[in-house]
Amino acid sequence: MPSNNKIAQKSGFDYGVYKSTYEYLSKYVHSDSYCLDQLVVFTAGSEDAYHLIGTTLDYLIIILSFSIRDFIKIHPEQTIEYSNFVNNVIRMSEKSAKAF
Repeated sequence: MPSNNKIAQKSGFDYGVYKSTYEYLSKYVHSDSYCLDQLVVFTAGSEDAYHLIGTTLDYLIIILSFSIRDFIKIHPEQTIEYSNFVNNVIRMSEKSAKAF
């Protein structure tokens, strides 16, 4: 069975981007002290708080885009017509995963 790194690279993630994304999101999933400290430092509604949320959403958009793209490849019979917007998000995510 291939490692997470190999799976990520095969899907189009640059190794460094995958590793930093995994580590960043893992800190939030496991309530690392790094994340808990940010709750104290950032005030809700502040520019810093929005930047923090934006960074997390950027990573998650890439992962979700790849999931949609790869699901369609694996199960073409399930393909529905998706909008140009979704297709553009997938293409931008592919570029971002190489140079984040």
